[in-house]
Amino acid sequence: MAVPPVLDRFMAKRQVDPKTGCWLWTGARSRSGYGSFGVDRRTWLPHRWAYEHFIGPIPDGLELDHLCRVKLCCNPEHLEPVTHLENVSGTSTGWWWATTSTRSRSTNAKGTLTRHASGNSVPSGPS
Repeated sequence: MAVPPVLDRFMAKRQVDPKTGCWLWTGARSRSGYGSFGVDRRTWLPHRWAYEHFIGPIPDGLELDHLCRVKLCCNPEHLEPVTHLENVSGTSTGWWWATTSTRSRSTNAKGTLTRHASGNSVPSGPS
C-alpha cells in the first residue's frame, strides 16, 4: 500500500475549529503540548511545516508566534515570524492583529483559498 502524499497526510491530521479558524492538530503530540509530524525521516512541528509549505521559509533568526495563542493550531494564517524575545514576552501583535491585518491576502470567489507569495494556496474551510 502506497503512503499518501505529505500534504494529504497533513490535512487529514487537522480539524478546523469553525469559530476560530484554528487548524487543531489531531496527530501525534510532544510532551510540550505541540504537535509532531514526520516527513522524510525528519520530525516537524506541524505549525512550522504548514508555514513553510503554504507561506515560505521562516526568516533566519525568527520563530513563529501563534497569534491565536493555541499551541495545537497549525493554520499558517495564525502564525507570525517574530524574535524569540517577542515570542516569550507576549509583545507580538497577537490575535487582534490576525483579524484586522491588511497583510496581502486574496480569496477566490467561494472564499476558500488564500494565495501567498510562496504560490501555495491555504485552504480556509473545514474538511
